[in-house]
Amino acid sequence: MMARKLFVSHSSKTPENLALLEDVCALLGPSGAGFDVLVDQGGGIPAGADWELKLNEWMAECHAAVILFSKAALHDSDWVKKEAAILSWRREVEDGFTLIPVLLDDLTPEDLAKGLFGVLRVNKDQCVRCEATGQAITDAIVEGLGAPPGPSPRTPFERLEDAVARILLRQADPDTLEDIWQAITSKHKPQWRPDGGERFAAVLARHLLRDSGRALIELKILLDKIRPRVARDQADELLRYLAGLWVSAEAAGGIPAARRGSRLVALNGNYFAEFTGLRYLQRAWLLTNLWRLVLVNNRTLDGILEDIRAEFRPVRRVLDAAVDRRINGYDQPIVVFLPQPDDGGQLPDAELLEALRTHFPNAVFVVPTGPDLPEGIEASIGAKPLLPPLDLQVEEDQLFAFDDASRFIENQLYGNP
Repeated sequence: MMARKLFVSHSSKTPENLALLEDVCALLGPSGAGFDVLVDQGGGIPAGADWELKLNEWMAECHAAVILFSKAALHDSDWVKKEAAILSWRREVEDGFTLIPVLLDDLTPEDLAKGLFGVLRVNKDQCVRCEATGQAITDAIVEGLGAPPGPSPRTPFERLEDAVARILLRQADPDTLEDIWQAITSKHKPQWRPDGGERFAAVLARHLLRDSGRALIELKILLDKIRPRVARDQADELLRYLAGLWVSAEAAGGIPAARRGSRLVALNGNYFAEFTGLRYLQRAWLLTNLWRLVLVNNRTLDGILEDIRAEFRPVRRVLDAAVDRRINGYDQPIVVFLPQPDDGGQLPDAELLEALRTHFPNAVFVVPTGPDLPEGIEASIGAKPLLPPLDLQVEEDQLFAFDDASRFIENQLYGNP
């Protein structure tokens, strides 16, 4: 049985905290509690590797996580903030994912209730506060994680890898997989059994999903290499899998987190309704379509309410009150995208947004801000900005890449001969 993967986030800058980190990781590891500990503590990430990419992989693949909150981690580490945002998002959308905060340096749960960590509800679950020894901290972590119910579950990202690999294995023979690998990457070819392409398909799937900036470009090359051509439904499925991976997991994770908080977030970008908003939801809820997207065109309260009702109204004769009850009792996430700013750059006012949240307390409202996130937007209208801000050049590049891949599938692969 594969060991559960445990990610450890930290900012250990003092000799005492570094020694404690090493002790805890050793006690949690294979010769101790039996976890596969994923931690960058000098040597954890191989020399020459893309350390940011590796950390993102670990956060996608871990089955549980621990954040060691020293004073440096709480106050001075942007990386711990990033990791806390991504790990809190996974806890929000995945049943069974456990995030355990460990308080060091005499910190208290109240310290985690402030600022970003308070918004993320990092201290939602029981914090570990105990004697600051490796054994005491390890015992508390193991107790908090509990015994695994059976074989380690596949994380959503691992399941996505499996799904892509299965499509490749069904649609292409080993020689074709090798041709695809050589066409899309200069990396050293992985070893694989001559009698089958299972390992090669898995490694190729991992490459496609990790190189998220080029995934749609490489998808075209992949589909073009496979003969006979990929079944249409499989090509469309691959496109859906890859379309939103370029979005920052940290930013996208702010949308599910908002369901338990203010239910109001702000996002910058130029192609919100046409492209970008949907990509954020695909990234936020990986491998599931159990969410409802509502695109609003009106700017008045009555008009916005009617736009939302229209998404849920099965026939015109259903009364507003009945539709409202359906919306407020809906058991899947509802995300309402308000219109982009008008020519004057005017954003919705705080009074309008509060009225919307009061009327539909089951929905998350996303305020598009145009190209930039205005400073002080949270203080002025109560909308928490999704960070890091969207890179407009990346957004434009991905819009073109998606359009190019879609047209290639529709016309070159499956159009009229």
